[in-house]
Amino acid sequence: MYSRLGEARADMLLITNENDQPLPMSKLFRTGSAQGKKRFESELKDVSGTKEYEDTTPEKRREAGAKFLAKLWENRDAGDVAQYNPKTFRLKIRTVALDDGKFTDDITLIAEMPVPQTEGGAK
Repeated sequence: MYSRLGEARADMLLITNENDQPLPMSKLFRTGSAQGKKRFESELKDVSGTKEYEDTTPEKRREAGAKFLAKLWENRDAGDVAQYNPKTFRLKIRTVALDDGKFTDDITLIAEMPVPQTEGGAK
């Protein structure tokens, strides 16, 4: 997660399973949240012309999210995926903000992908 001092908001990318439990991106996909967020923003920019997910339609977010999840799947650690055995990957953005003295903590579902069940989710 990147933010600048003085900014009143920060975004963090999450991957959860079908029960909305966060999954360890570094173990499953060899990337962390900050790097994953940059990769998602790159997909979003290709699809919608902007990397700001708040400025795009839900359809464009889903399209970029689906592409992002597919690329993560290609780079998965098959053993760790099998160990965690998720049925679904859900891409989410968690936004914490302080606006006019009010703290908010929101999670937005961007996209989901059923986990292919070849060899228990692993190739």
